[in-house]
Amino acid sequence: MQELCPECGVPSYFSSQHNWLNNGDIVNATLTYERLTFLEFEFFDHVIHEVEKAIGSSIERIVLATAQAAVRMYITSLLPEGVGDMIRAGTLSLDNLHVGLIEVAALTGFGRYEERESRYQQDERDYHIVSIKRPFSVYLTAATHGAAYEAMLGYDHDIKYEEVAPGVYEITAFPSPHPEDLSARLAPRKYEHRDGDLELERCGSCGVPKMLLNYQWDVAEGTITSKVTGRRLSISGPNLIMPIFEELGKELGEEITAMMVDAVREHGRGGMLPRELLEDEEAFRRELALRGLGNLGSLQVDARGLEMRLRNVCLPVVVAGLVQGMHESLYGVETRMRWSLDEAGDLEVALSA
Repeated sequence: MQELCPECGVPSYFSSQHNWLNNGDIVNATLTYERLTFLEFEFFDHVIHEVEKAIGSSIERIVLATAQAAVRMYITSLLPEGVGDMIRAGTLSLDNLHVGLIEVAALTGFGRYEERESRYQQDERDYHIVSIKRPFSVYLTAATHGAAYEAMLGYDHDIKYEEVAPGVYEITAFPSPHPEDLSARLAPRKYEHRDGDLELERCGSCGVPKMLLNYQWDVAEGTITSKVTGRRLSISGPNLIMPIFEELGKELGEEITAMMVDAVREHGRGGMLPRELLEDEEAFRRELALRGLGNLGSLQVDARGLEMRLRNVCLPVVVAGLVQGMHESLYGVETRMRWSLDEAGDLEVALSA
């Protein structure tokens, strides 16, 4: 899994498990109805904290349960059918399997988990503790640990975490059923492909987009870093965060959706992507496609504003905030934004200074 391509430096697991399609999408090569994104997810915890401040209460349980459901689907696609029965029967080692999933997490940019303590006697007192240093998102890395045991054992787990040293977190997963109403309300969405006209230049050896030459894998630390911006990236899916954003918008109104867009906007201003990309439509189209965010249909931009159409968009709240922040950083102006999403899944963004 860790072998690096001699031409582009991408690990063999990463190139074999993920497919870049001709419409700006990435899908799981094993589970083709699961759409994925390769993205700088550092904004996520900030968005959640801003919403919590606005409503005056915690939404942590919703966030963790939703993220676990999405990651569980991804991990399940990597495992043999009936894996839980084999573990319970003693024909497959739970510990060895978890070590393999720790490697998967490192290769997809989630960080390096380390085993701390575990009890597995097949009862309600079981627990599994790991630690992780400098996670890109406390919520998403904690949920991933719970999802791993859900996928391996085939039943629900809850999680708890604490910061035991600066930047070091211990995460505990333990058997516990999820609330049925939450599971139904935040069920994962299955991806349906829409053909497109976008092709990225490919590595001649492993077939991933050649642009991945601009990213550095540190397998020992479990990080993927842009050589251009220095930002960390990871690969995950819209089911990880979009059900949360959509549910919050429904329950709390458009003001919360606007607040989530604004929180991402701060990261767009801060260099999440190079702002100069807005001045090169084709380069911006390739960067969006590399991240699985969709296929840029049109872009008109100057200091007075911006008009953009992104076909088959993924994470529209994130894209809208990112583009607004990039524009404001590039031209040094404040903007007002209108954005809309049509039934076909196309995003339109309009900015005016």
